[in-house]
Formats: sequence, C-alpha cells, structure tokens
Amino acid sequence: MYKSVSYQVEDGDYDMNIDYTLNRKKKTVYKKRFIGYFFENNLYLDNPGFKIDDRETWDAWKKKGLVK
Repeated sequence: MYKSVSYQVEDGDYDMNIDYTLNRKKKTVYKKRFIGYFFENNLYLDNPGFKIDDRETWDAWKKKGLVK
C-alpha cells in the first residue's frame, strides 16, 4: 500500500505585487510513499526493525552502535 504525500518547494521565480513587493513562487510536489504490505486484512510494515521493550536495552544497543 502507498500513501500520497505533498509538500511545497520554492520554484526559484518571483512575482511582483502592485506595491512592488516580491513573493517567491512555490510549487506543490506529490509523491507516493510505501507504507507496507496488505495481506489478509492486516497491514504489515516493510521493515519494522527490532522491538525494544525497555530503556536500558535501548541504551546498551545505542552504545554498541546497533541503534542509530
């Protein structure tokens, strides 16, 4: 399954108003992002990673460089 994501980026062009103020033009960009697989009425994430139950385990894994 995919979801549509939109955001605005500056186009690089300018518009000038009647009072001589400049406004930057923006364009809207649409992209499709993968969210996971849909199988038997369940959504499965593509890469959910490890499940870490407590903070101490996360801290130990962070020191070892296993979690970024």
